[in-house]
Amino acid sequence: MKAVLVLELRGLTQQAEVLVHELEHMSMNTERIRAATIDITKGAIARVSAAQHPEASGQQGTDTFYWTFPDVDSGAIFGSLLIADLWDKASRQGLYYVKPSLGLGWCEPQVSDSHLLDDGSLETYRVADGGRAFTLYLVGDAIAKTAYPFLGPEEEARKAHVKVRPLDWQAAVASSAIDQSTVYIPPLLLDSDVVYSDTGAAALNVILSQQEASREILVFGGPPSLNDEMYIHYVRESIRLIRDTENGSQLAIISYLPVNDSTSSAIWLELCTRLAAECPTRLRFSAFLIGQGQLRPFSYQVFDKKSVHVGLRGFSPFRETPTLSSAILIRNTRIAQLFVNDFNQSFQSIGTVDDDKHHELKAGLGKLDQRRRTQVETTVRELLEARA
Repeated sequence: MKAVLVLELRGLTQQAEVLVHELEHMSMNTERIRAATIDITKGAIARVSAAQHPEASGQQGTDTFYWTFPDVDSGAIFGSLLIADLWDKASRQGLYYVKPSLGLGWCEPQVSDSHLLDDGSLETYRVADGGRAFTLYLVGDAIAKTAYPFLGPEEEARKAHVKVRPLDWQAAVASSAIDQSTVYIPPLLLDSDVVYSDTGAAALNVILSQQEASREILVFGGPPSLNDEMYIHYVRESIRLIRDTENGSQLAIISYLPVNDSTSSAIWLELCTRLAAECPTRLRFSAFLIGQGQLRPFSYQVFDKKSVHVGLRGFSPFRETPTLSSAILIRNTRIAQLFVNDFNQSFQSIGTVDDDKHHELKAGLGKLDQRRRTQVETTVRELLEARA
């Protein structure tokens, strides 16, 4: 027997249809709104899963997620932290269209092709599907299997013929029963020489901490998403590091520039070219174009020829652009040296971005209209003038 936790995003299709009204002229559609909600939910799941490890997990259809745990209390802790994370996102950023409802049952789960098949799991799903938003219900036999002190009075489920008890996740999270401090810390794997990051935010925090402690940094990757505050912070911190003449840090960057994202590529090209001209002894910059439909699945940074940080890139259907999804930091001189050798050979082959190369890359990205040219110039100027 296992504890089965099911999350259902309430009213996702209907809410997307309402929210898209009069936004069609902005290239918005219901699929992108649904994708945004799923993106937000998966981010919360990744953060909580980094500390509270379910035995198994899956996604059924678009808006149903499920996990199994060895006991009900483990599922209750996971569910409480997950709702708390999503509520924090909704309340702080006004994303009230994200409406999770969770059911936690006790049964012998049976899964085929990512679908829950057994009666107990389906009953738990029906409770979540008919439940109130931001509510976690203990279902049927699960009620007697927990010592959790934060249960509300028994009630009848809306879409299932079973007794349920809502769990006061806010009281649970506020108490000492749940240690939240581990949720946002990347867990160590195997030994102290490897650090794994489940999310892009966690990976960027690792990069920033390694940059600050290093003197020689090699970077390979694409343009960062400057629509996201965490990437803006990363870029500003990197600019500050390059300009800091006292720490003696030196960076070398090889960037691939997607032609199908010409605005982001143009911003990154201009920013790095100008910064390299300003700080020629502390920044070397090389770049090349990649065509329509091409995607480099990873990026990496090498720190002091001792550590390598490899980031995996996934495609965000909401942003319609590749983005950092997870990463691993390996502290191993021999492995780092392999990346150093590859980087140096690539840099020599591609060459530094000088005036001729700069013009060639700009031409390859295509002519930008006046609006996008203004966006490029404004963004680059603001980043160079800001102080991290």
